[in-house]
Amino acid sequence: MCGEFLLTNPHTTWNSTQIPQHLPDKLAICFYVWPWIFEDAYADLDKAMRETKERGFNCVRVDTGALLTHDQHGNPRGPIRFRPWIEGWNNVPYPLRAHEVDVLERVLELFRVADKYDMTVICTSWLYQDLVTQLADPALCAEIIAIPYKDRIMELARQHDRLVSLLKERGLAHRIAFVEVLNEAEFSPLFVPKVEPTAPPTFEEFARWTWPELADKAASAQEFNRAVRYLRERHPDILFTMDYAWSGSLDDLWAPESQLVDFHYYHGLLNKLFKLLDFPMDREPDLDAMPELKRFLVPKPSSWLEFREKVRHLRHVGSFWHTASWLYHNLDMKVFDAWYKQDAEANEAYYVETAETWMGKARDFARERGLPLVLDETGAFWPPINTGIYSDPVGQRHEEILVDIAVR
Repeated sequence: MCGEFLLTNPHTTWNSTQIPQHLPDKLAICFYVWPWIFEDAYADLDKAMRETKERGFNCVRVDTGALLTHDQHGNPRGPIRFRPWIEGWNNVPYPLRAHEVDVLERVLELFRVADKYDMTVICTSWLYQDLVTQLADPALCAEIIAIPYKDRIMELARQHDRLVSLLKERGLAHRIAFVEVLNEAEFSPLFVPKVEPTAPPTFEEFARWTWPELADKAASAQEFNRAVRYLRERHPDILFTMDYAWSGSLDDLWAPESQLVDFHYYHGLLNKLFKLLDFPMDREPDLDAMPELKRFLVPKPSSWLEFREKVRHLRHVGSFWHTASWLYHNLDMKVFDAWYKQDAEANEAYYVETAETWMGKARDFARERGLPLVLDETGAFWPPINTGIYSDPVGQRHEEILVDIAVR
């Protein structure tokens, strides 16, 4: 969970956005991501939403099941089987069990509970970044991956349109805070590629097309904008936008018809650790030759090659999540927590300055356009699940500094 805020702006331009009357002027956002659909911790949605509200939040940000609630023809999917992130491994980024869920019914239940507790919902999609890895049906994975890159963003837009229309029929659309066509546009394989693939992508080569250097940024921004325009025309009473992983992408990939500036900011502390994972993926790392990495690991870490066999279903998300999952499974948590605390204290001034720079860029970008500003992911970038950093005063201070900068 992390708290962020929607800020109104007194400046107005031709593209000024009016926040609908039924929405609060500011959002304090709790981040359910996509595991809420099938993770045990959210099995009792009524309890989860009530406790979220009790903690001071008035909004949740979730994957609302685009292409999982309905197929491309608009037919409800029915129950879908989800598989674990990595079978039999713990402390990985997403420690999930196998489940079968009717995603459409699950999403409708979320909105009914949000209505009960006077909460709002940010609708988005992680389908092409992460969620497809947890689909147990190979045919469904193949169907989703087979959609050409440049057509995926409009397919997601049509899926959002279908859900918004259904929520209006059920009298629940007033619970929508806004809709992000997708999460982190610049790190998703939904762009217009510089070189058009000669055939639909296979599962094996999918990762090759997820990296931003392969994207035609200008053409991709046009497609992003077309998707936002499509949704605005069909639902002028709902706010729509693209979502960006950092404010540095706004200049190149901005969709001008977005009705708010929606960005993320993660401080870079964990990047120092992830940089130690640069080793060839086809053989065991020589840990004796990598003392900086070795000092973070338990005395007898699990085999990298054994791990690779368990993550073949993740190959389309790229090598980073493979190595990060292996690292988290083998971390010596006492060493990690001590390192994190020391680095947070030693480099606090740098992290404050960096946060002010990139949050300030987004603020200025929004102000120039007279648009509301949303920061809906921030803090440490996916730390291990059993870390003690958030119960430590140093770790807490580090997160509170970011929130203070965001509010200011």
